[in-house]
Amino acid sequence: MRHLDLPETVIRELANPLVFVSLINYAVYHARLRPRTLRFDAGVSPTTRIEMIGHPDSPNARVALTLDAVQRQGSGAIVGPIWIANGALGAAFPEVGWADFPVALLAAWLPAFRRLATRGQTAECHFMDGPYHFTVTAAMRGDWTVACFERREGPKASNAIAEWTTTPSEFVGSAVAAGRRILGHCDARGWWDPDTDDLRAALTAMDLDAAS
Repeated sequence: MRHLDLPETVIRELANPLVFVSLINYAVYHARLRPRTLRFDAGVSPTTRIEMIGHPDSPNARVALTLDAVQRQGSGAIVGPIWIANGALGAAFPEVGWADFPVALLAAWLPAFRRLATRGQTAECHFMDGPYHFTVTAAMRGDWTVACFERREGPKASNAIAEWTTTPSEFVGSAVAAGRRILGHCDARGWWDPDTDDLRAALTAMDLDAAS
């Protein structure tokens, strides 16, 4: 085994518990920022139910989730896999099966998509776990552009790690379908909290828009 010859000053600093803990936290933080976004899907298990509309090879970006791993934590928070998928590229953001808080996320994302559809207001959507977010903007010919970002900094076209095109109907439709599926999953188990109330209200608003 190779030993490192460190100066005595460094050894003394590392012996300080506060310094040691700070170094560990620094390493953990940067490990979370490793370039795992845009991981290409090597194949999702055939038994995994991925809730999204459209053909799996559609070139359009969509919201995807699976109900197989959805759980309710002791704190009451509902966690499970949710991500943005691009079937044509086999790509995902942050990654396929990204573990997060799907009910809370969809409750926040759907009103943002609604404002984009009705007012043209850019939708800025964050994941709750990790420094990941994406924006959805109106593009030419009625399409939408989904830009993915890896840090919690102001979004700019120059620092997006990926940009995908989608249609409003397919992107919003996939989010609504995902919201209905996860809400039905929670209702069947009596998992009710402010997040499920917010998601139910968001879906109701989307239904009213569709009916008008």
